[in-house]
Amino acid sequence: MSEISILQDLFDQKIIGVINIFLEHPEKRLTLSEIAILSKVNITTTFRIINRLLTRDFISSTLVGKTKVYQLKKGEKSMFLYKFLKKQGDHIEEFLDKLKQHPRVKRIILEGRTNSEAKLIIVGDFLPIEKLKMIADEISIKYNFKINFLVIDDNQFEDMKKIGLYDLANKVIWERRTD
Repeated sequence: MSEISILQDLFDQKIIGVINIFLEHPEKRLTLSEIAILSKVNITTTFRIINRLLTRDFISSTLVGKTKVYQLKKGEKSMFLYKFLKKQGDHIEEFLDKLKQHPRVKRIILEGRTNSEAKLIIVGDFLPIEKLKMIADEISIKYNFKINFLVIDDNQFEDMKKIGLYDLANKVIWERRTD
């Protein structure tokens, strides 16, 4: 039995079921009833779990017309959940660990993810793009998992945020702390 299986056995399977729905559909906005159906958890329990996830800032809610929809918030918390609950190795995490070692990387944004690829925006000044490509290629060969990325500088990031080009603030999965 793996370490993750042991830990999963300690936690309520209904909570794990609901969380897994968000992890399997990170880009999708889901209604309460969709989450309940997909997770096979009754609607009352699903509602209680969703409220718990909202208060702990793992998911966000948006009102679309008269319907409330929920979506996974991207960031360190959701990456931790993904790493904790998924049985396979996390190839993005391995890539991030290598990027974090570079002092000029300021933040990393997860733009999208599937089972076979990830799209990242890497923010930093004067980054060694060829070295980053080599790291991404290494992961691609090792795991058959493609990492596509775009490198932008800090000013471009701030400009994109100002004009609302992307909801970048909610997609930052790592940010260098400046103490």
